[in-house]
Order: sequence, then structure tokens, then C-alpha cells
Amino acid sequence: MLTQKREQEKQYELLKKQLDEEEDEAEIKRVFGKLIVKTDPDE
Repeated sequence: MLTQKREQEKQYELLKKQLDEEEDEAEIKRVFGKLIVKTDPDE
């Protein structure tokens, strides 16, 4: 259980770091993701 919590914390830190680095891209994907999926279903 403790190991699982540690793993989750590690993953959270990685995601947080990624979002900090790619914040604009992530925001764009969040806002336009549905439109992108609808216009380009192959991806």
C-alpha cells in the first residue's frame, strides 16, 4: 500500500513537470481536443 502511494506520487510529479513544460500545448489540447478528434478520427 505504501509502495503504491509512492508510485502515485512519482507519477503525479512527472505529470506536473510535464504540464509545466508543455502547459500551452496541454491547454490547447484540453480546449480543442474534442474538435481535433472529430476532424481527424484516425489519430
